[in-house]
Amino acid sequence: MIMRRFQEPGDVEKAFELVHKSRGLEQTQFLAKQHCQEAVRLANLLHESPYQKGLIVAADYVLNRMK
Repeated sequence: MIMRRFQEPGDVEKAFELVHKSRGLEQTQFLAKQHCQEAVRLANLLHESPYQKGLIVAADYVLNRMK
């Protein structure tokens, strides 16, 4: 489906069903949270600066942005 760019009828619906059944969205959110927590941990090792704060804000934004 991906290789043919979801051009066949029903491809999008089938992909949605597969992602839902595999709990793909939940797993993606879990991994994103872990990566952002690690990013914040590493950013906190940097000297305090506007750039360091920007990295922390960016990690928070990734997790909490409105879709």
